[in-house]
Amino acid sequence: MNTITTIKEIVQKLSHPHLREAQSHLTELQKKNITKIDELIENVSNETIDDDLRSFITWALGRLGNKKAVPKLQELLNHETNKKVKQEAIKSLGLLGDNSSRDTFVRIVTASNDDGLQTSAAYGLRLLATKQSYDNLLQIATNETVDDKIRSIAIDALSDVNSDYEEFVSNLLPLLNDKSPDIRFATAYTIGHIGSHSHIDKLSSLTLDKTVIVGLGSISEIAQQSIEMIENKQNNYYWGLENSDTT
Repeated sequence: MNTITTIKEIVQKLSHPHLREAQSHLTELQKKNITKIDELIENVSNETIDDDLRSFITWALGRLGNKKAVPKLQELLNHETNKKVKQEAIKSLGLLGDNSSRDTFVRIVTASNDDGLQTSAAYGLRLLATKQSYDNLLQIATNETVDDKIRSIAIDALSDVNSDYEEFVSNLLPLLNDKSPDIRFATAYTIGHIGSHSHIDKLSSLTLDKTVIVGLGSISEIAQQSIEMIENKQNNYYWGLENSDTT
């Protein structure tokens, strides 16, 4: 399967309006005869090409899974001036598992003045999905000298942690009582994804918190949803055990 066919298959899984935009970029790549992995890598930093198309190429390189793209993506991470292209480079490096970019992601999250880049870098750490990257996110989440919005982003990114990292939940639990509503909301959300039945009592304390986070809802609502999520996970676990006993 050639590169452009693979990208087409990836694009077909996108939702509207992203699908239409991506299809337009694909057509443009074919018109420019940029259809092979080496051509994509070469042209991702070609400033004679429209920035939106370069951003799409950067996005595609992460999803193609070819680590030949890593050096060029690292170059974009460190030197690219277009924000959209740089954001896609961060996420693509995360998808490609480039752990050597981890320290740069941390610096962007904690020191950048651009919240869009900070969000992308936190997402990049999330995509790396290593013990080290999760540790970085936890350190950011629990550091009270970091801006609350950035801490919230880090907490949200920890919602992908699996059961092998149970200790992260115990470190997050105190944040349910944080003075910042954003922190309390994000923590309740994440514990719903990675917590267990033993954490329901802690979440229950927030079901009376009627503070509303604009665009997201109230803390009491997310706490209740997280409790239900944990209960459903528990029920599904026991259901699986019962079925295994009958087979």
